[in-house]
Amino acid sequence: MVYGMNKKLVIITVLIVIAVGITGYLIFLKISTPYATKEKCEQATGKECYLFQGLCQVMEARTPGEAEANKKFLKECLPKIGTWQPIEAVSPNN
Repeated sequence: MVYGMNKKLVIITVLIVIAVGITGYLIFLKISTPYATKEKCEQATGKECYLFQGLCQVMEARTPGEAEANKKFLKECLPKIGTWQPIEAVSPNN
């Protein structure tokens, strides 16, 4: 009886892990490829879009704050490579 309960617990745990993994992967895909075409990007954002071919470089971190900023930048930048991104208005520095 105990063996059967342990087997059921293992099966349920494996199924939960698989479900969480699949869900995480699908969320990653949605985040990493927000716009597959220029038309979809422009329609969704109402802005002119460009293909982000990617260059996500950071300087060597000299402080923990810089290291954290580098991680955040790369986390946001790398998934954009190869996707269409809206052109954000840049305010002039006065």
